[in-house]
Amino acid sequence: MLRISFARIRTRCSLRRFSAAAVEADEQLAGTVAPHSLYIVLCTSDSPRTLPSRIQSPIRLDLQRMLLQHGGIVNFMHTTDARALALSAQLTSPPIRNTAAQVDNSDDLPADDMMSPLRRFQPGEYDGPVHLYVCTHAERDCRCGTQGVALVDALRDELRRRRKVTKSGLWHRVVVGELAHVGGHKYAANLLVFPHGDWLGRLHADQASELLDIIAKSPFTNMEGETRAPLWPEHWRGRMGLTPAEQRNLFEKHR
Repeated sequence: MLRISFARIRTRCSLRRFSAAAVEADEQLAGTVAPHSLYIVLCTSDSPRTLPSRIQSPIRLDLQRMLLQHGGIVNFMHTTDARALALSAQLTSPPIRNTAAQVDNSDDLPADDMMSPLRRFQPGEYDGPVHLYVCTHAERDCRCGTQGVALVDALRDELRRRRKVTKSGLWHRVVVGELAHVGGHKYAANLLVFPHGDWLGRLHADQASELLDIIAKSPFTNMEGETRAPLWPEHWRGRMGLTPAEQRNLFEKHR
């Protein structure tokens, strides 16, 4: 992950956008994730709640161009959890280096680290971090600034409660972060789960506890030949590495 800083810009979020595109309750979520095979987050000290609707970043544009041929998506992420980088090092082989230093131009980008392959984990073997990233980009769409913010705050509260009960284990390995625009405002709140690569939508703050329980029951594996079921079918938008058609087929197989 890279650390990027932005000037803090605050503008009013248009309430008209909030009600302009109501989503039909029976519209299928599965298959609404754009095809991609790599997701890179640039760490920013400013929450997406405060970022402008259109973020002007030469570094992001350069990086997006670099990764286009690899099916990469580049986005901005904010977290208050200092463990986010340290916990992630064990995911790749060889381990990624800590890239939390300030980055001033595209020449400083650690391209080799970005392309490090994921280690292979047998079912039940993975005991690394689980990253929960919620879109809270309020200036891009008010729905993300309301449902998204409410969900990320509820997740943090629920994790604090669970960590008081248990002194180790999964809840101490969950990292919660906030993302800028991910696409699909009408599915807010949108959540991306890594290393699973699953995207969830139409989540609400009062589902934070249920969401954590479902993640606990869905251990990550990326062994060849192992196809994981959708993480939470009724809220499942899709998965990294699958085309929209493959996402829909996987959903139908497990519904």
